[in-house]
Amino acid sequence: MIIRNATPSDYGFLLQAVDTWWADEDAHDQLDPLFVRQFSDTGFVAEEGGRVIGFLLGCTCYPDNPEGYIHMVASDPCCRQQGVASALYGAFAARVRQKGCSKLVIAINPANHQAICFHLRLGFEHDRRVCDSELDGIPVVSGYAGPGQDRVVMVKQLDPA
Repeated sequence: MIIRNATPSDYGFLLQAVDTWWADEDAHDQLDPLFVRQFSDTGFVAEEGGRVIGFLLGCTCYPDNPEGYIHMVASDPCCRQQGVASALYGAFAARVRQKGCSKLVIAINPANHQAICFHLRLGFEHDRRVCDSELDGIPVVSGYAGPGQDRVVMVKQLDPA
């Protein structure tokens, strides 16, 4: 498996793939080309045999809160449980650590229990400092992604560079 930076030429494929790889009905709308143009240094693609099998798109947030924000991550269902997402997270964490970030942050749809469990296994924790309510026992931030769009905000502290 090869992990490389995402490029604008990847966008068309990622746009098609995300609708079948991601369980969220509005995934297509969330894949902004900005992430392969302006934030390509923190966007990654996993390839095997010349075929894209996963991607992670993120960015860094500064200055008061140096963190790596994961906007979207997905992998080909045929390649799950093979370390694709873990490798993508490793590349992203290394890059944002170089940029001075001390933690990773992701906001997940509370209905996506699979993603929440996956991130807990990766060492993420619920960011209870920002959560303002619970949904089915899961801490959420009300309206995080807009009106009626609650999200589970999770964080992972990074080891110093």
